[in-house]
Amino acid sequence: TAKDLDQKIGDGLSQATQLQLAGDTEAAIRILDQQEALARPSKHTGLAYILVQKAGWLRELGRSNEAQSALEEAEATCLAMPLQIAPMPGLRMEQGIVARQAGDLAKAESRLKEAQSLVKGTQFEVVTMSDILANLSSVYSDQGRLEDAQTALLNALEYDQKTGDRRAFASNLNMLGLLYLHAGDRKTARLYLTKSREIAAAFGLA
Repeated sequence: TAKDLDQKIGDGLSQATQLQLAGDTEAAIRILDQQEALARPSKHTGLAYILVQKAGWLRELGRSNEAQSALEEAEATCLAMPLQIAPMPGLRMEQGIVARQAGDLAKAESRLKEAQSLVKGTQFEVVTMSDILANLSSVYSDQGRLEDAQTALLNALEYDQKTGDRRAFASNLNMLGLLYLHAGDRKTARLYLTKSREIAAAFGLA
């Protein structure tokens, strides 16, 4: 039934995420492949979410051609869905990351700001905004806009505190410390970097 399919795809996405967080991205992608096979025949709404996530993980593994194919299909799938249920913020964030890696900082900023706008005020804001802001901070840093980069990370840290995501909190503290170090403020940099290290050590983060 449709309800059973929803449950299977939801469980599969959760399992894949846990594997990826544990460091086994290859296994996570294999789970996504299985979920994609379930979702594709009926064009289940989960297909767009699967493709967006798959594109990001393939990119992280350096499988750029496969990642680009998944991203292109994800966009076509999202555009065919009602806006309120399409994973457009995730899609735009992934497109922003890809654009930054390609050196197109203007496009990267535009895509990430669109992701920020799309998720603002939705039920997904708290759990996704930190990632969007952290990536936007990286774009600002590349553009030499250090104050904007710092502000974006400070905002990201506020979301990390709401979610209790220690991995994101430690990572964003580290990024913020490096920004202050780059700006020549070694005292502030040391505070953020030390806090990041303490959290990483306390929670066994690599």
